[in-house]
Formats: sequence, C-alpha cells, structure tokens
Amino acid sequence: MKKLIFLSVVWISSIGFSSEKMNACFMTLNSSEEKHVFKQKLSTGENKGKFEFHELVPQNDEFNWFKLACEKNIRCDLLVISGHFGGSFFGESGKSLQMKEMETRSCKNDCQGIMSDPKEVFLLGCNTLAGKEEDNRSASEYLEVLLADEIPLDEASRTVEQRYGAIGTSYKDNMRRAFKGVPHIYGFDSIGPAGNTIERMLKSYHEDVPNYFDHLLKIELERGLALMNEFDQWNKKNEALARALRITHFAQTSGVLIPCAGLQGVSQNDPSYELLNNICKLRSDSLSTEEAGEHIKELLLRDDFDLYLSVISDYIKEKSFGDEIQSVLSKHPEIKNNILGLLEESKTGMGKLQTAKLALELKILNKAEFKNIEKNVIVSYLKPPVSLGSKDAICSYRWDTDEDIKVDMKDLDPSIATDFYAIEALNCLGVYDRSLAHSILKTAKTHKNKKLRMQAIITLGNVKIEDSEVSSFIKKSLKKTKNPDDRVAAFVAGALLEMEDDIVLETFEDFLDSRRTVTHNGYTTSEREVATNLFGSIKLESYEQLKFYVGKMGSEVEDWSVASALANLGPSEYFKYLADPNTSDQKNIRHNLYSFLTYDSDEEIPYEITPYLLKDFQGNDDFSGLYRVGSTISKMNLDEQQKNEVVDKILNEPFPNEAFRNFIWNFPENFETKYQIKYLIGLYNKDKEVFKDDVSSYIYHRLFEVNDVEKEMLKPLLSVEDPWLQYKLKQLGVE
Repeated sequence: MKKLIFLSVVWISSIGFSSEKMNACFMTLNSSEEKHVFKQKLSTGENKGKFEFHELVPQNDEFNWFKLACEKNIRCDLLVISGHFGGSFFGESGKSLQMKEMETRSCKNDCQGIMSDPKEVFLLGCNTLAGKEEDNRSASEYLEVLLADEIPLDEASRTVEQRYGAIGTSYKDNMRRAFKGVPHIYGFDSIGPAGNTIERMLKSYHEDVPNYFDHLLKIELERGLALMNEFDQWNKKNEALARALRITHFAQTSGVLIPCAGLQGVSQNDPSYELLNNICKLRSDSLSTEEAGEHIKELLLRDDFDLYLSVISDYIKEKSFGDEIQSVLSKHPEIKNNILGLLEESKTGMGKLQTAKLALELKILNKAEFKNIEKNVIVSYLKPPVSLGSKDAICSYRWDTDEDIKVDMKDLDPSIATDFYAIEALNCLGVYDRSLAHSILKTAKTHKNKKLRMQAIITLGNVKIEDSEVSSFIKKSLKKTKNPDDRVAAFVAGALLEMEDDIVLETFEDFLDSRRTVTHNGYTTSEREVATNLFGSIKLESYEQLKFYVGKMGSEVEDWSVASALANLGPSEYFKYLADPNTSDQKNIRHNLYSFLTYDSDEEIPYEITPYLLKDFQGNDDFSGLYRVGSTISKMNLDEQQKNEVVDKILNEPFPNEAFRNFIWNFPENFETKYQIKYLIGLYNKDKEVFKDDVSSYIYHRLFEVNDVEKEMLKPLLSVEDPWLQYKLKQLGVE
C-alpha cells in the first residue's frame, strides 16, 4: 500500500513537473564544444522552451567558485563537466575542482542540487570512471602524462597510486559516492576524446534521443521506483549514448543508491553503502575527537584498510590529529606492519614516496628512514637512460620540498654525467658530491655533443660545495672564446652561483652591448636577451646601479627580473626604491613585492614599509600575498603599539575575503597570542557567517595555551555553534 501511494505521488509530481523547465548545468573547465552541443540540442526541436541553462564556472577569479555554485541552490536535472581529469578536473579556464571537495560536499549534503539531484551526470575527461585495472598506459607513463599537464607532483603521484595501486578506491567508486543517488553517470575508463572529437558523437546521440525532456522524466520515474526497492530500475544502461561513443573508452554507472528510510534492500550491509558511510564520517566533520580516534582505529584494523588511507591522511593533516593516532598505533602494532607493507606495493617510485610521507606523519618511519627511502627513489629515477618524465618527476619533487636531497657518485651509474635528462635533473637537485661535480665538469670540458656540454656547464652553476676547479672553469669560460654558446652557458652558471667575481658583471655588460645570436636551452636567442633574462641573478651593490642597468635595458627587461635584482639588494636599498618619486606606487610595488617579501635576509625591515605592503592587496586576486606580508612583518622589530596598529590596519583594509582567510594562517611569527586572538575576534565580528569556520579551525589547530587576559578575549566565541570550537575552548579553560 505504501508503495502504491508513493508511486502515485511520484507520478502526480512528474505530471506537474512536466510543465516546468528543467535545469541543464555545466562546469566548463576546459573545452566548450560539449556544452555548445547540449545547449543547441536542448533549445531547439522538441526540447525548445523546456530547459534553462546554468554555467557554474565563473569567468572571474573567484577562488571558492564551487562553494558559491552550491550556495545558489540550483536543482540540476542534467550536469555536464568538461575538463582534463587526473584526480581533479582542470583546464584552460584556470579553475579546478578537486575530487576531495566533491566528496566532502556530497558527504555534508550541502550541495545536493549539483551532487545528488541530477538525473544524468556527464564526466567528460580521461579516466573519470576508471577502475584499478591497467589500461594501455603503465603507471609510470600515466605519471608522465599528469606532470606534462602541470599537475603538481604530490597530487600526480597520489593520483597514479589511486588509479593503479592499492591505496584508495577507484575513480569509478569515488564518483559513485560523490554523486550518490544519481541514476546515470557517464565518463571514460581510460583516455577520453578531445572536445572537438566528442562533439560530433554527442550530436549523433541527440539525434537518437530528440526529446531529451521526456528522456530525463523517464529516468526520474525509474529513480522513484528504485528507491522503493525496484532495484532492477537502478544501474540501467543508456544504450543510445553507448552506441554514439562506441569507438571511445566510454563507461557508465550509477551513484550509490540511498533508499527511503525504513525500506529493506540496500542497507548498511551493502559494501558500497558501508564504504560511503565510513568515509563520510571523516569528510563531514561530524565526529568528536574521541569518536574520530575510535573510527580511524576501526578503519586501520580492517582488512581493506588501504581503501581508507587517503581520507585518513587528509583528516590527520587537517585536524592535527597526530597524537591521537600515535596512541592507536602503540596499542596495535599490526597497523604499522600493514602500512609498511604497502611501501613495496606502490606502482611508482613517487607513489612509494607518498606512502612513505604518510608513514612519516604517523611516526611509523623516522626522519632518517624516510630520507633513505627518498634517496633510493631519486636514485632509481636517475638510472640511465633517464626519460623526460623521470626528469620532470625529480624536478617537481625537489621544488615541492624545502630539504636538500643529496646523491653521491658512488650511488649512480658511471654514465650519469653523459645523460642529458640526468644532467638536467641534477641541476634541479643540486650537486653536493665532489666526484659527481668533477664527472659533470669533464662533460662540460670535453664532450662533443654541444647540447649536452652546455647543459653540463649550466648544472655546474648548482654545485653546492666550494670547488676551485669548477669555479676556475666557469671563469675561464666567461672570457671571450671561439664558442659563444659555451660562454652563455658559463654566464648562466656564474649567475646561479652568485659569483661576486668582476668577470660575471663584465660579461653581463658585454652581453648588453651585443646583438650576437647564440643558442641557449635549445632556442636561438641573443646574448643581450640572455643578459636581460638573468638580470635578477646578477650581484649588484646599490639601487643607483640597478637604475642604471634598468635604464640601459629599457622595456626589454621583465618586471620579475627587476624585482629579483632589487630583492637581492636587501631592505635598505628596497626602501629607496619605494620612496623614488619617479615610479608609481602600483607598478613599483606590484612587480617587485613577491621577490622582496620572500627574500631571506638578516637585515631588519623598517616598520615604515608596512603601508606599501598592504596597499597592493586591495582588490588584488593574489591571495597568497598576505603570506608574504606576514613573513615580512615577522622580520620587523615592533613594539606593542605598532603590533596593534598592524592588526587594525589589516582588519580595516578592503581585502577580498580569501585574503583575510589566508592571513589567519600566516600571522607574523613575532606577534604574541593576544594579537592573534584580536585578529580572529575582529574577523569574526566583521562577518560571522563568512569567517566562523576559519576562526574555529585556527583556534582548534593553533592555540594550545592562553593566559587569563586571552581567555577573556575568547569568551565572545562561547556562543558559536561549533562542537570542535567548544571542545577546544573548554580545553583552554575558557568558560
């Protein structure tokens, strides 16, 4: 009887719904051909007047665009996402959409109009519905593809392990959870077609399904039946779409079915539902500290614990949950053994490093053990012949870590110094071993291959130990020789070494006056262009000297190069630049602020520079800039009045919300806790709804002890409805 009543309600609702327009939603992160086909077909013929169209990816630089899209509360009947995919969607739009964010929104049920309401979701990117099985690409080849798409190494390595390895669930299962309750999810289980290729296929599909409104209406009725235990109505196949995309790696599935309350069938005994429930407990922040610790322990003790490692790792990082996990590990040594076992199951060396990082975070590995694994992985990538992808992997990894990675000649193949990509990779790593430096020096001196010889010379610029033979060779090569290309390479090496020898500056001046054509990095250029590009690395003595050379180079010199040169002069000379009436504030700050604020100097920075630092971020979309402001203010010797002034100035500036958020986590290190609390309370009072979560998160993660004055300052937050915040305030003694 209940079922009959339900079906009657669904049918009556559908009749009423049939007179309303449906919503076709798009996330166009890369190519727009797919969107154009849908818009054209859904606005003509039998579909005319039956659909409204919504592009969810904005044209502006809104950082949290997906959150804003969710808040629009649009009930999407159809969702089309087009973009590259490698664990996240990205593309020419400059925007990205992380799998983690999609899964979190779905778990929190705060984006149902996009994540659960659609009848169909098109995931038009490579591997969006891939399983764990290997396709025509190896794990290493897939890593190279991701790096070529400029995906950061950390994310790319994790993506490869999730695609092919034991850690985490497949992309297909991820999508089924993220789009729970969606009847039809379409994508590709390997390489997907480009936008201009799939365009004609989608046109053919729409010719087979001319009335798309009725097509979606039928799917909605089938969803209603499935929710009432008619499970044969779930996981139905779209045969028309499969025919249209038959020559591709097309795949289709359905979201995890969440049945009506009180019905039997799909239940907690279903593996998909259980997996969804276990992951969502962590993604949705619904657990107390004690509950989270117990839940993570239960997950790590499961036979399929590897499915949960990614989400557990995320949770530990976000919640600073290390101490609680240590308590679990001390009582259950089998967990440690299981995670260590995964190190040997990794599909790539970089994937092994990601697992090792997790083991380091959990203190399963100590720092020395991790560094040993790290070195062995890097050495394995340096085995000749080194591929372009291996070189990119090494360089990406080095750029993402603050610590040196030292390899010795005794660990490497003797032919390492005659392998081009190996020499490039060593340029990224730096050379700390004298025997290795001398092997590269031999190539630089005598090798007949010009391209290899020049790269060897450049790599000598990253020798990190004092070596008279290397320095002597570079200086000798800087003199006018019969081989101008080698001289250019030596100039690059000298600049990288920041050699203070007059011959580097003399070569720079010589190049500025030259129009001679040379080869550098495989491209034909001029000595003058090389000089202007490396201006930022030249050792100068004063701002006046800098002005002279900038005037000589004119518009040929890039702003970032001037910024680097200025930063290398130090704060005193930088302040002269700020005070120069011949340069406008915006130009003079914007093009050199980054380099100056990241400049590592023991010289004290004057407080008077603060207004210049803040002015540039009014309306600036570079939200990371306030990190640099915070680190710069940390180098100032400020009294109590000045610290209060800084907090007040920042709170009163017309910054974008994301800039205020960024500054929370990058507060000046020399500001005591009371100034941090003053900023947090000021931010909360500025907009309680916008900044509540940020203030709560900071207090939970960063405040460990407060005095009586600071407790009084925190009392206004006792009324905030946030269990994590209230738990932390209680720990701090705020009552």
